[in-house]
Formats: sequence, C-alpha cells, structure tokens
Amino acid sequence: MRPLTVRLARNLSQPLTLLNWWQYQRSRHPANDVILVTLPSAGTHWLRTMLAQALIESYDLNERIQSIQHETLIPTFLDKKQRFKYNENINIPRIQHSHAPYSWLFRRRRILFLVRDLRDTLVSHYRVAQPRLRLPEDFSAFIRGETIDRRRHHDLKSRIQFLNSWSTGLQKSYDFKVVHYETLRTNTYDELQDILSFIGLEPLTSKQLSQAVEVGSVGNMKKLENENSERPFQKVSGSPSKYQDYFNENDKNFFTKEASLHLKNVFGYDYSTW
Repeated sequence: MRPLTVRLARNLSQPLTLLNWWQYQRSRHPANDVILVTLPSAGTHWLRTMLAQALIESYDLNERIQSIQHETLIPTFLDKKQRFKYNENINIPRIQHSHAPYSWLFRRRRILFLVRDLRDTLVSHYRVAQPRLRLPEDFSAFIRGETIDRRRHHDLKSRIQFLNSWSTGLQKSYDFKVVHYETLRTNTYDELQDILSFIGLEPLTSKQLSQAVEVGSVGNMKKLENENSERPFQKVSGSPSKYQDYFNENDKNFFTKEASLHLKNVFGYDYSTW
C-alpha cells in the first residue's frame, strides 16, 4: 500500500475523482455492502476468483473469468477508478476487496475477513516477491523489516499492525465473518457455501459450486495468470509454504517474542509452538 501522505496528496489533487468515488460508495447502504479484507499472502486471489465465479453462477451473468484480478466483479475498495459492473442492480451483492488496515471508512459495513498463519504468509510473500522486488536473499532480514519500503514488503511488524487494527475494527462492523485459509483449503466446498450464505448470494447448486471451486484451482489460476500478464508476478503457488524450512532458531525466537508482546488477537493460531 502507498504511504498515507502519498494517498492524501493524490486525493487532494484530484477532488473530482474522490467525490465520484465517495458517491459510488454511498450508492449502497453500508450494511448491504461486503468488504473482503485479507491479510496479504493469505489466499486473496484464490478466494476472489471463487467469489467472482460464484457471482456469475448465482446471477447468470454474461461474464467469463479471464484473469485473477476481477476489477469489475470484485473491485478493490480504495481504488478510486475501479467499479462494480453491476452496481445498479441492488439485488446483486457488491463485494469489494481490501488489504488496508482498519479505518473509519469500514465502519458499519459487513466484513469477510480472511486470515492465515502469519508464518506461512511471511514465507509465501517472500517466495513470490523476492525474485521480482529484489528483496534480500536473507529471509531473516526480510521478516525484521531490514529492507527499503517496509510497508510494501509486509514484514512481521506491519502484519501484526494490520491484524491489531482489525482485531478492534471487526467489532465496529455491522457484521463480520472470519475465514481461516487452512479451513478453506481442507474443506473448500462447505466453507465456500457458508461464505456465500454470509454474503447473501442466491444459493448455488452442487454443479455451480463445483464450477466455482474448479475455476479457483491452482492449475486454472496459474493458466489465467500466465495468459493475461506480460510479466506474471507468480502470485499463484501450488505448494505449501513449509515455514519450518525458512525460520532458523533466531527467527523463531524473534517471531515468538514479537507475537507474544505485540499481537492482540491470534485469531485462533498458536504461535508458541513450532
């Protein structure tokens, strides 16, 4: 995410764009708006893809998933230019995505909150970003934030800050549902059905639900990414992170201490054992 000062400067320099975005956000009652909030590297593209296909199946939309971005079906909340294509049809739930920490903009909205074991998210992000962003080859330096542009690189401190902000923020939402990546991975069909029910989509048949899961499969998402990007970022990984292979003993001690001292809500994870 861009620094706050940069975002404020852009908003002030483009007041009409900001006004149009604010009117668009207010075009629906916040309680009828769903924000998909995800911890970076927690399975964002996977869940967004399944949700996008579920929208298509549930409302028989004349759409086809051709990318892992989904700007018109599940736009990014704070992107001032992205819009939900079917916003005028209030019968279709509007789902927007955000990686942002909690702020007053999210108050009284329904929140779908996707989390994953912090250790896995660190390794997953590092594996994807290190070759392209030229992060230090030393994983230990990465998790400690010993890089330029720490917020962009999502080190341990910034992830703890993100979770802490939402630990409080969820209580200020109209309604919320916490989804664990690990449960979604092991019980995809049932979890996805529960998610769709929370969002308020029309019920899917078994065939439609299977189609949504298939579109979100690793093989299909890798194909979409490679076919629709000049420089694939390789966001889609078919193998688990195996964080034990990356954390040395000093890293484990550092992580355990930081989580114990600063993390307000572990969201069901046990960070005291490895």
